[in-house]
Amino acid sequence: MRDLSDPACGPHAIQLIIDDILQAVDERWPGRLVVHRGQHVVDVADNYDRLGYEAEAKARDARYSRYVGAGRMWRSQTSALVPGGLRGMARAGMDTGILACPGMVYRRDVIDRLHTGTPHQLDIWPIGRHVGERRKSGEPVPAVGPGDERDGGRRDALEDGGGGGGRALGRKDSGDDGNGDRADRLGDGDRANRPGNGSRSNGLRDGRDGGLALGGEVADGCEVGGEGLYDVAGLWELIDVAVTAALPGCRWRVRAARHPYTTDGLEIEVDGVEVGEAGIAGQHVLGGAGLPAYVRGLALGLGLDRLVMLRKGMGDIRLLRSVDPRVAVQLTDLTPYRPVSAQPAARRDLSVDTPVGVTAEDVGDRVRELLGVDACLVEEVRLLAVTPAEELPEGRLREGQVNVLLRMVLRDPDASLPRQRVNALRDRVLAGLAGRSH
Repeated sequence: MRDLSDPACGPHAIQLIIDDILQAVDERWPGRLVVHRGQHVVDVADNYDRLGYEAEAKARDARYSRYVGAGRMWRSQTSALVPGGLRGMARAGMDTGILACPGMVYRRDVIDRLHTGTPHQLDIWPIGRHVGERRKSGEPVPAVGPGDERDGGRRDALEDGGGGGGRALGRKDSGDDGNGDRADRLGDGDRANRPGNGSRSNGLRDGRDGGLALGGEVADGCEVGGEGLYDVAGLWELIDVAVTAALPGCRWRVRAARHPYTTDGLEIEVDGVEVGEAGIAGQHVLGGAGLPAYVRGLALGLGLDRLVMLRKGMGDIRLLRSVDPRVAVQLTDLTPYRPVSAQPAARRDLSVDTPVGVTAEDVGDRVRELLGVDACLVEEVRLLAVTPAEELPEGRLREGQVNVLLRMVLRDPDASLPRQRVNALRDRVLAGLAGRSH
């Protein structure tokens, strides 16, 4: 499957979002920008262990991760590339810089307009010495450590079991949500409301002292403050720089979250859509890569598919891979999306007997396998009801089974679906879930 974030696979709007973000971050943080793409199949240790995941972490379960052999798996997050990228920086003697890891990842996930089994992500980890003194807005970024003066934004590519270089940074095109104006777009007056001044908006606490006028809000429970480039204050600045580069004029908000590879973790939302997560880089990750003990860092992970959808005003993640020329031509820039059709949805309810404990992720992944190339026609699979054996006539189910009522929504983004084809797709799914040949 084509990695839409990789220029080697052809141009796509996702690459322009990456360029906008990295250009903005590179202009704000000291050190060289290092782009590390790595391999799609990685060591389980890099995907989980070296990031601090516990042995019994739910994410390790085969229902969420795609293992390909002993100690190897399809990467489930671009954070899996971070340990290798940091090892490369350590070998090169770099204690200051920005590690960027873009790419497609492989998930077992639900099916709806915002989820896909192959999303694209971007991890950004600025690292350096904690300077302990925050610069004022508009002042140049200080050099961090001898010999670490900025080099004009040059990008380096690291190889640690595979890699690739960057490309020229792209241009910026302002976009909206497809309705003429982006929801919650802020004017200059709104953005002048700095976090840390005690004001509240929609029940949320604004959060950070000094520096930039931010476009963000923080939910109760998030810690704020600090004065260094690599503390919580710097983290807020990183979020603001990156998110507003991707979505100019947007209003973003965060809430506290936990990640095994960070402290002071945050989840980032725009217009009610989760677009990323962030935190202070875990010292176990930095030190485990061989970096000096004095190195500190920030960690930011962004969902590129959703950022493009918000930037262009697209309501369905499947459109990002459309082969319809009317859609594909719009995926080479960041201007607002112009809908080409509005096809009706076809809904089919299915009753199947499944093992106890089945989840929406299990069903979604199985439906994708059963339909193969036709899986792109499935807009949503929803579990409507799960009925245990004791609530059904005796003998109706085998031991260890439950009855699941599913609703499958089919819609072709580019053309109408004839009833006969919809029924044929339903029959294939029903037969496959029931374990019958078809």
